[in-house]
Amino acid sequence: MRVAIRAPLGCEAAAALRPDDVDLPEGMSIKHICSGGRYEAVIEYEGDILTLKNTVDDVLRCLKIVDQLKYLNPSR
Repeated sequence: MRVAIRAPLGCEAAAALRPDDVDLPEGMSIKHICSGGRYEAVIEYEGDILTLKNTVDDVLRCLKIVDQLKYLNPSR
């Protein structure tokens, strides 16, 4: 299965989320892509659907935090 998440965030989102990709389940891959100044995560996994769902939920939670951080430093 493949899930793509696109967010209206800059490339710094990719840099912020990439270090969190540790201890992934066997067979799972997460790619953080920055293209045209926009962020996209592509998650691929052929195992349990609930594991994939939980990973997608984690990425979405992290993206929400990254999005909220921009309000702490509005000059960026």
